[in-house]
Amino acid sequence: MLEAVVLGSAAGGGFPQWNSNAPACRRARAGDKTAVPRTQASLAVSANGRDWFVLNASPDLRLQIEATAALHPRKGLRSSPIAGVLVPGGDVDAVALLATRIAVGCDDLAAHGPLETWRGSGRRRRGGGGGGRARAHA
Repeated sequence: MLEAVVLGSAAGGGFPQWNSNAPACRRARAGDKTAVPRTQASLAVSANGRDWFVLNASPDLRLQIEATAALHPRKGLRSSPIAGVLVPGGDVDAVALLATRIAVGCDDLAAHGPLETWRGSGRRRRGGGGGGRARAHA
């Protein structure tokens, strides 16, 4: 049976928005129970309760993992039940965490299907298409 956990349900940047003085944001900052703070939209799914796939990889992912026991490390000193990240679109809010990993030279990040990444050097990298495997590092 497929399990799904809503990790976040707010627009990019979460709620309250860091730069908003709207009434709802002010209420959230004041602790109003009708304006509950939320992290950026993301969903975790698993078919077996052990291996999880995350839809979107926002900068809020660390907070979302900490708030979700199913995503906590279980084996050894370092591990993760997150088997992969699915990015349904290319908007910056959905790929910010992956872009950060690429920028710092992550060497274990693979993408399947079309892949375009921008590195800090300004060089454009283009990976395979049509379901092929493209490594996200040079």
